[in-house]
Amino acid sequence: MRAIAVVVGMIWMMASIRADAASITGANSGFASVQNATVSIGGDAPLITAHITSAVAGRVLVVHAMIVDNQFGGSGQLYTFYPLVNGVGLEPSSIAFVYSPLPSGVATGSGTWWIDLAPFVGSPLDITLMAAVSSTGLGHKVDASISAIQQVK
Repeated sequence: MRAIAVVVGMIWMMASIRADAASITGANSGFASVQNATVSIGGDAPLITAHITSAVAGRVLVVHAMIVDNQFGGSGQLYTFYPLVNGVGLEPSSIAFVYSPLPSGVATGSGTWWIDLAPFVGSPLDITLMAAVSSTGLGHKVDASISAIQQVK
């Protein structure tokens, strides 16, 4: 009986750890996620930011980001998103898109970018996911995630 109580307690504790926003800052990587974040209409605005303590010489930063429109609130929503590192754009310079054509579906978009860290060596890195929505729909809430990892060139 005691074993069951311990297992139930661990499951409850793990479930309660989940939050609407989370981030992990590391020496070589940074991660951030958010649920039910509001995306601005029109102009791009910061959605979430991940942090890395210091850029290392001889490395590139690889960034992967994802946005999920799962609000089931409207149709015709076009989301755009891209990352910035300390305010600087990454390669490729393209923007990722998510189009949510139906009012009763989930739309997901993701992208991968990179940047040479030579100009940032020794500096902390703030990796910000910028996003905007051009919408004829009702809702502008998304779940989003960004991960950034320094890799040897």
